[in-house]
Amino acid sequence: MSTTHTPGAHARIELIDALRGLSILLMVFYHFAYDLTLYGYLPVWLLYNDLLGFLQPFFAGIFIVLSGVSCRFSRSNKKRGAVTLAFALALTLVTWLAQTFFQMENTLVSFGILHFLGLSALIYGFDQPLLDQIPTRVQPYVYGVLAVLGFLLFPMHTDIPHLWALGFTDAAFSSADYFPMLKWFFLFLLGTWAGIPIREHRLPGWFYSFDMPFLPAAGRHTLLIYLLHQPVLMGIVLLIRHFAG
Repeated sequence: MSTTHTPGAHARIELIDALRGLSILLMVFYHFAYDLTLYGYLPVWLLYNDLLGFLQPFFAGIFIVLSGVSCRFSRSNKKRGAVTLAFALALTLVTWLAQTFFQMENTLVSFGILHFLGLSALIYGFDQPLLDQIPTRVQPYVYGVLAVLGFLLFPMHTDIPHLWALGFTDAAFSSADYFPMLKWFFLFLLGTWAGIPIREHRLPGWFYSFDMPFLPAAGRHTLLIYLLHQPVLMGIVLLIRHFAG
């Protein structure tokens, strides 16, 4: 399957950037609420029995679909994936240090959304020619069905260790942020399919002429925001713990 190269195909689309910006800011808000709940500064029911418990995977899903869309605009998904994965491993190290030496329980991010996005972009970068052999009209049905199955089946508990990246968790596994491949990857692929008509400018004109302040700028710096928000939130929580006794 070949993709039409239209003028400005690599130009940024403000609406996509705005949705990415909204998703990452809501993710930051959720993580801050999670941290405050973890240390007893917010009631537990706020996250697990209320609206935030539903919105977190919803907005994370939107962000993952948009990341899949971005693959159709990237000049090198292999490089993009490798860079993201490198930052994800650095995040694992930082959160391990925070948990080990600063007694910040349940802080370790073993396989979070950054790990997932980096590995997904790498896989897609290597396998795009094969995946593009699936007819475009068939792709949303294949990816959609597999995405639903992923949500229904994973994560799945097992006694076999070291399969948590796929979605099989054992008793020793823990991760403050967890996005296993078999649960989320087909949603990512659904985004790569959606990126085809978007890149070819086949959507209504308003989709490409959308303009608003702030959110698109946040959407253009999602990796930086994600990396910085973790230590900033950790610092705020430590300050609250210090002054609250």
